[in-house]
Amino acid sequence: MTTDTDKIGTKLSADVRANRVFFTRHALAELVEDQITTEKVLEALVFVRVLENYAQHQRGACRLVAGLTTKGRWLHAVCTTSRPETLVITVYVPTLPRCQASKEFANNRHVAVKVI
Repeated sequence: MTTDTDKIGTKLSADVRANRVFFTRHALAELVEDQITTEKVLEALVFVRVLENYAQHQRGACRLVAGLTTKGRWLHAVCTTSRPETLVITVYVPTLPRCQASKEFANNRHVAVKVI
């Protein structure tokens, strides 16, 4: 049975591979502030865990997701999930206590997917 998380992960991964990921001005400002590159965000979006669901967001249904870059850095991103393309609304490096969910996710993960 496919879960909502599986569907979101599949969509994000497909959008990364098809170059259908866009960033808001706010997200780009956060990238600069946290010294994160767009490439690292794209790496992290390939294999994600949905942490929170914002069904009534002003930009459409969104999810807070946690993903891991190929260098092992956790990133959190809020992304739209109701448009044909993915829109990254904000992105940041998680801090306690929210990063605990990311650590638990890593301990239960069996497969890592890399952007090629």
